[in-house]
Amino acid sequence: MEKFHSFSITHKGSKHEDDVPCQDASANHPDNPDTAAIAIVADGHGSSRCFRSDIGSKKAVDIAKNCVAAFVKDTPNLPVEMTTQIIDRREVEMSEGKIALGNLVKTIIDKWFAAVMKDEEEHPLKDDRRLEGIVQKYKDRYINDVDYRCHAYGTTLMAAVMSETYWFGFHVGDGKCVVLYEDGSWGLPIPWDDNCTFNITTSICDDDSLSGFRYWFGFNNANGAYTEYGYGVNGQGKDYVREIKSRPLAIFIGSDGVEDSYPRVDNDKYVINFYRNRIVSLAQSGFNTFNEEISGLAKRFADRESTDDVSIAGIVGDFAGKSEMIAKMKQESEVHEKGVLASVKRRDADEKKDAFNAVQKRTDAVAANQRQLENRIATVESELTSLDSKKRSYESALSESGAEIAASDRYMMDCQSKLIGLERDKSECARNEQIISAKIIIADDDYRKSKKIFESAEKEYTKKEDSLRKKQDAYNKYLHKLSTGKPQVLAVEQFHKIVTQTTITAVTYDTYDATGKIPNQITIQLPPANPAAQTPATASGVITDAKSAGLKHEIEKINAELQAIQAQTVAARQNAEAKNRELATLRQQLFDAQQRPRQLESEIKRATQDLRTVEIQNRNQRDAVRQVHNNIAETESNIRAKKTEIDKLKGELEPLKEQSRKQTDTLSIIKAAWEKAEAEAKALEASIQDNK
Repeated sequence: MEKFHSFSITHKGSKHEDDVPCQDASANHPDNPDTAAIAIVADGHGSSRCFRSDIGSKKAVDIAKNCVAAFVKDTPNLPVEMTTQIIDRREVEMSEGKIALGNLVKTIIDKWFAAVMKDEEEHPLKDDRRLEGIVQKYKDRYINDVDYRCHAYGTTLMAAVMSETYWFGFHVGDGKCVVLYEDGSWGLPIPWDDNCTFNITTSICDDDSLSGFRYWFGFNNANGAYTEYGYGVNGQGKDYVREIKSRPLAIFIGSDGVEDSYPRVDNDKYVINFYRNRIVSLAQSGFNTFNEEISGLAKRFADRESTDDVSIAGIVGDFAGKSEMIAKMKQESEVHEKGVLASVKRRDADEKKDAFNAVQKRTDAVAANQRQLENRIATVESELTSLDSKKRSYESALSESGAEIAASDRYMMDCQSKLIGLERDKSECARNEQIISAKIIIADDDYRKSKKIFESAEKEYTKKEDSLRKKQDAYNKYLHKLSTGKPQVLAVEQFHKIVTQTTITAVTYDTYDATGKIPNQITIQLPPANPAAQTPATASGVITDAKSAGLKHEIEKINAELQAIQAQTVAARQNAEAKNRELATLRQQLFDAQQRPRQLESEIKRATQDLRTVEIQNRNQRDAVRQVHNNIAETESNIRAKKTEIDKLKGELEPLKEQSRKQTDTLSIIKAAWEKAEAEAKALEASIQDNK
C-alpha cells in the first residue's frame, strides 16, 4: 500500500461553560497503516435534551473505529470484480457496495444503541440532575419510554477509509467530507442531506437512523479505471456514479465547527481552501508540522471563530514528487485568497454602499420627519389661531345671549304679572257672580211676592166688579120696574156720573224668564159697566124711590171700594213691574258676569301659553349659554393642548435638526469611504481578471 498517514484532532468550543464537557469526538487508525487508514469524527448534539451527547459521540467513534477496522480486514475487495458490461457492472457494484456498507453501518448503529443503553442502565437518566432542565414532554418520554432514552446520547457520525483497493465514507448529520484527488482536483463526494439545516440535523439516535446515512465509495475497476458511487437519503435525488481519472490522495472530515468558522456564502470554497493550504504545509514541512498546525487552527476555530466544538480527522498520502501539484495549489490558494480579498473588498464596498444608502435613507427619513414636524407645527399653529378666533366668537355670542336672557327674563316677569292680574280678575268675577246670584235670589223672591199681591188685588177687583155689575143689574131692573109703576126720576147728570165711574182702565204687566228676557206679555182688560146702564131711563130725569136710593147707595159704595182696589191693583202692578225690571237687570248682570270668566279663561290660556313659550325660550337660551360656556372651556383646553403640543414638537424638532446635520456630515464621510472601497474592489477584480 502507498504511504498514508491518518490523524484526528478535537477541541472544546469557547461558547460552552466550563462545567459543560466537549460534545465532539474523533479518532484515526492507525497513524501509519500497512493496509488501510481510518478517520472518524462525531459531533454530539448540544441541545438540553441531549445532555449525554459527549458520551454518545465518544462511544460512536470507538465503536465505528473497531467495526470499520474489522470490516477492512475482512473485506479486501469492494465489491467483487465483475467482467460484465459496464451498465450491469455498475449496477452490481453499487448494489454490492450498498449492501456491504449498509451492513457495516447497521452493525455500528446496533452496537452504539446497546452501548448507550448499557450506560443508561448503569447511570439512570432519572437520577441525572440535568433531566430537570429539559422540556416536560421530553422528560416524560425519557422516564416512560425506554427506547427513547438513547436520544440523550444523540450524535452525528462521519468516517472515511482509504485502502489499497478501495476507499469509502459514510455520514449521518452535518459536517463535511473534503477529498483531494491525485490529479489535483477537489470534491465533496458524500451527498449532502437537505434535512440538515441551521441547528437541525439527523442523528444516529433517530428512530430510523439507518435511512439517514449517506455513502460514498470507489475502487479501481476491471478496466483499470476508477469508479465512484454516491448515494444519499431516499427521495432527494443525489445518487450518482462516475468515472474518475485518479484516486483520492487526501481525505478530510470535519464537524460543523469548521465550516461555521467561514462565511455561509461559497462556504465549500473556503473549507476547500483551508484544507488546500494544509496540504501545501504538509508538502513543505512534513506530517508532524502539518499535524501541529492543523491542531492549532482547529483550536483557533473553537476559541475565536465558530466558538463551537471542533473536530478534524483525515487521511493524507505521500506528496513526494508532487511539486507541480503543490505549486498549482499555491497559485489556486493565492487566487482564492486574492478572490477572498476582492470579495471582502467588494463586500466592504457593497456594505459601505449599503451603509451609505442606509444613512441616506435615515437622512431622508430625518429630513422627512423634520418636514413633517414643521408642517405639523404650522398646522397646529393654524389650528391654535382658529381656536382663538372660535373662542372670541363664543365670548361674543355669550355677551349677546346675556342681553337676550335679560330681555327674556323681563318679558317673563311681565307675563307672570299679567297672568296674576288675570287670575285676580277671574277671582273677582267669581265673587261678583256669587253676589249677583244672591241678589237675584232676593229679587226673584220679592218679585214673586209683589206678583202675588198684584194677583190678589186683581182677584179682589174682579170680585167687586162682579158685585157692582150685579147691583147695577138689580138697580136697572128696579128702575125698569119703576118706569112701569111709581118711578122716581134722577137727574141725567147724576146717573151718567154713576155709570161713568164704573169704567176701569186695563192693567198690563210683563213677566221674565230665568235668563232675564221677556218671552210674553199678559194684559188684563177690566170689563166696562153694563151698557144698558149708560142709557138714561128718561130724557129729563130718573125715577127714584127709597129702594132705588138704597141700591144707588150700595152701588156708590161698591164703586168707591172698586176704585180703592183699582188703585191698590195699579200700585201692586207697578211694584211687580219694578221688581221684574230689577230681576231682569240682575239677570243681565249675571249673564255678563258669567261671560267675563270665559273671556278671562281665554286670556289666561293665552297668557299661560305666552309664559310657557318665554320660559322655554329662556331655558333654551340658558342651555345655549351653558353650551357656550362649555365650548369656551373646551376651546381653552384645546388651546392649552395645542400650545403644549407646539412646545413638544419644537422640542422634538431641534434634536432632529441636529441629527439631520450630523447625518449629512456622516453621509459625506461614508460616501468618501464607499468610493474608496469601490475603487479598491474594482482594482482587485481587474487584477484577478488579468491573472485569469
